[in-house]
Amino acid sequence: MVDLNLVFQNIGANWDKITTIVLAGWGAILSTIIYLQDRPRIKVGVKRGFTVGMQQQIDTLSLVIRNAGRRPIVVESAEFETSDRKSLFVFPNDYLVYDLPKKLDENEQITVTLNYDLVKHACIDERKSVDSVVFIDSIGNKYKKKLSWRYWSDLKWDNWSMFRRRLASMVYPQKTDEE
Repeated sequence: MVDLNLVFQNIGANWDKITTIVLAGWGAILSTIIYLQDRPRIKVGVKRGFTVGMQQQIDTLSLVIRNAGRRPIVVESAEFETSDRKSLFVFPNDYLVYDLPKKLDENEQITVTLNYDLVKHACIDERKSVDSVVFIDSIGNKYKKKLSWRYWSDLKWDNWSMFRRRLASMVYPQKTDEE
C-alpha cells in the first residue's frame, strides 16, 4: 500500500522541479501553436482567359499565388513541372505579365500571365505533359497546383490524350465561318 504522507512529502520537497517541468512543457506547447498559426499559407491557382488587344484576342494563362498566412515570403519564379518532375522552361520575356521576384505580404497575391498557345506548343515540341504549376520562393520552397486531365488535357502530351482529342474532333466537329 502506498503511504500518501510520503508521496506528499516528496512532492513538497521537489515542488520547484515539478513547477519548472510543467511550465517548460506549457511554454513548448504554446510556442508550437503560435508558430503553426504564424507560418505562410500559400494558395496557388491557374486560370484561363482572354486578353483583348488592338487587333487580336490572345488566349492567356494566368498563374496566381496568394499568401493567406501572416509571414511574408519572396516569390522568385514561376514554372511548369512536367510529369517526369522536370521543369518546362518558358522564358520570362515570353510572359505577358511577369513581375517576379516580389515580396508577398499577408493577403496579397501575384498574377503571372502568359500566352496559352506558347505553353501548348512547348508541350508538343518537347513531348512533355505539364503536370503542375510551381512557384518557388527565395529559400527554395516549392508551392504547386496540380493540373487535372479534365480541364487541361491540351497541356498533356501522350498518345492517349492525342487519341481523345482526335476522337472529340470527330464527334464534335468545329463549325467554320462558311457554315
